[in-house]
Amino acid sequence: MAFQNNSVSKSGLITTFSGSDIKCVFGNVEVGNLQGISWSVNREVRPIFVCGEPNALSYSKNKRGVAGSMVLTVFDRGALFDIMTKWSQVYRDDQTFHPGITETEGHTHTMVGARQAYYADEIPPFNISLYGQNEFNKQMKMGIVDVTIISEGAGISIDDGIQEAQFTYVARHVLPWRPLQGADSGTDVSMTDTVFNDAFTINAGTGEGDTVDPCTAEEIETCATGYPATAGCTAEPGACGSCVDPDGETCV
Repeated sequence: MAFQNNSVSKSGLITTFSGSDIKCVFGNVEVGNLQGISWSVNREVRPIFVCGEPNALSYSKNKRGVAGSMVLTVFDRGALFDIMTKWSQVYRDDQTFHPGITETEGHTHTMVGARQAYYADEIPPFNISLYGQNEFNKQMKMGIVDVTIISEGAGISIDDGIQEAQFTYVARHVLPWRPLQGADSGTDVSMTDTVFNDAFTINAGTGEGDTVDPCTAEEIETCATGYPATAGCTAEPGACGSCVDPDGETCV
């Protein structure tokens, strides 16, 4: 007899996550030395004034910026050493440039080959994926898109029992936390589910954050009759995943 617990019988039970429940992936590399990461979104808002009136008549929204910071533990190598030396390629060679010396006439320019990154700011833009799964199998995910590191800092002290490195970055988008599909029902959801796919959207009219399979009406009809279907539909008879037809009926 299985023990009946509230995390399964009450699917809407509120659950939370701590830092020890969350893993972080840079690009496609899981980072095991992350201590903390933060992000912020700022919008430029300017007041509109006219002569003869001291108060703003309106406010104009303009540019938006995404930025943040992260702290990583330093063990026996730099905090991002493996990403910089194994998976980052930089096409420039600053060491060969001599200020004040120009190329001679007729000199043939040689294209610079790839080298490893020497600094964290040379790492190409990447996505950051955060996955949360607690001991009750509740799961969530979020993402930060096109992260570009702009500064790094580290140091040591006789009073420090641990070495750490700090990085600041800018990004293009932040995808907020979403519950993983199926997590509320207690079913297993693959933790390799990507954060950055076209299905990572909020359902129109529900706002629940469930994923939506990109099925067309023809694909749904094919899926319902049990014939092989294309993206988003299951080929098994009577099983179409979460595909819905244009009228909102579940494809079964």
